[in-house]
Amino acid sequence: MASPRPDQQEPASPTPQPAQQPSAATGEQPRGRLDLALSPLAARVATALSLLAVLAFGGWRAYEVLRGPELPVIAYSALLSAIDAGR
Repeated sequence: MASPRPDQQEPASPTPQPAQQPSAATGEQPRGRLDLALSPLAARVATALSLLAVLAFGGWRAYEVLRGPELPVIAYSALLSAIDAGR
């Protein structure tokens, strides 16, 4: 069985990524997409509110599933008639 040739193996060191170049007009460094959309504090607040909304919805759904069945509504006069009849 022949061993693989050295030129078929992947290079051991990854190629370095070029550094981001500043904009020619302003000299600013480009920022990531998340930095442009939300500040770190706003991202934490949005995440916390989303988590709170999901937990509240899940709690409400669990309450609806686990609560007892609703009792039938009986008219007051029918209730009195049933008591008088001994039922």
